[in-house]
Amino acid sequence: MAPEQIFYPLSKEEQTRFADWLYQVNYHKIPENNWRFFIVLVNLGLKNVGMPYSSERIKQELEALDTYYLGEGWYSDGATEQRDYYIAFAMHYYALIYAHLMKEEDPVRSKLYIERAKIFAQDFIYWFSEDGDSIPYGRSLTYRFAQCAFWGALALNDVEVFSYGVMKGIVLRHLRDWFQKPIFSRDGILSIGYSYENLVMSESYNAPGSPAWSLKAFLPLALSESHPFWQAKEEPLPALTYKKSYASSSYGFCKKATSCSSIYRWTICWL
Repeated sequence: MAPEQIFYPLSKEEQTRFADWLYQVNYHKIPENNWRFFIVLVNLGLKNVGMPYSSERIKQELEALDTYYLGEGWYSDGATEQRDYYIAFAMHYYALIYAHLMKEEDPVRSKLYIERAKIFAQDFIYWFSEDGDSIPYGRSLTYRFAQCAFWGALALNDVEVFSYGVMKGIVLRHLRDWFQKPIFSRDGILSIGYSYENLVMSESYNAPGSPAWSLKAFLPLALSESHPFWQAKEEPLPALTYKKSYASSSYGFCKKATSCSSIYRWTICWL
């Protein structure tokens, strides 16, 4: 998405070495979950700058990722019953980046990803309160404001599932809420933890750089200054039903979220 800053300034020899290093993604077995999108996006990046890439691996991984779709806008993150922010800031996020990059070359799949995201948004909006807070639930909470990244990915595709003002309001209130918390270490780097530095929040795959996933929230910076997202006036959450629920054995869980002003309650019921 930004070869002018990352790839083209390199010398020809450096470009070749960099591309060869990235191409290795096609030779390694990775976890069978949202990581499959890494293979897709790396190969699309190589293709975009005219370097060797694997169309076969792109096709293979996209077909595998489709098997994770559960219906009604929801994915599983691989062969698991976990339903948490990874669905929003990984599965849908990467799918929407794919849709943005491939809307001309692969319009059918791109449209499919957008339609799934539109459906998911009708549920996901219940995960945010009017004051900007969100539900502290699931894995990798140390990624913090990546929680709102999904809304920026919709804007990247010019998808106004709610008004741009509503989506902008969700993102900006969320960021303001986070920046009021002591989430930075003494040297100004994002710490491991949630509302404050807390190494108990670390997981086996966390590293010092893991909290940088929160930067996914800044995807709207890829939009032009004149884009409707930036031109829109920040709006409050729309009127929502007091209770949002569904249950399906095919999802492996049922969920109920109740909301009243800034009070959100969330219950996950494992079947």
